[in-house]
Amino acid sequence: LSHGDFCPWNILMYKNQMKLIDWELAKDRPLGFDLFTYICQVSLLFNPECELLQVIDEHNILIEQYFTTCGVKDYLPYLKSFATEKANYEKNKGNSKAFEKYHQLENILSPKESGTEQESSDYSGIFDLPSDQFSVSEFCDRYDERFVQ
Repeated sequence: LSHGDFCPWNILMYKNQMKLIDWELAKDRPLGFDLFTYICQVSLLFNPECELLQVIDEHNILIEQYFTTCGVKDYLPYLKSFATEKANYEKNKGNSKAFEKYHQLENILSPKESGTEQESSDYSGIFDLPSDQFSVSEFCDRYDERFVQ
C-alpha cells in the first residue's frame, strides 16, 4: 500500500510518534512510489524550476540503498512508473507546471517508438548498459552528452 502523497505536510508528530494523515490517494502502487513522491514534491516546493532527473540523481545513494534493501537492483522501471502516474495525476488536476516536470522525466526514461516525434535511435547508447549496472548518474551523463547543449 502506498500513501500516494507522502510529504512533510502529511506527517504529524503526536505524543512522540509520527502519524501520516491525508490518505485519500492511498492505493497499491509499485515499490518506491512514496520515496520518489517525497523527494520530488519537496524539491519542487523549494525549487519549482528544478529538473527532476537531477533531483533523483542527487538522491541516488538513498534511492539505491532503499531498493537494494528491498532486493531490487534496477529502480529505473519503478521511477518510470512513478513519473507516468504523477504526470497523469498532475495533468488531470490541471497543474501544468508539475505535469511538465513529471512528463519530462517520463519521456527521458521512455525511448520513443519508431515513427514518433523522437525516433528510438535518438536514445541509442543511453539504455545500452545491463539494467543491474545502470545508474542514474550514468544515465544523466549520457543524456546530457546527447541532448543538453
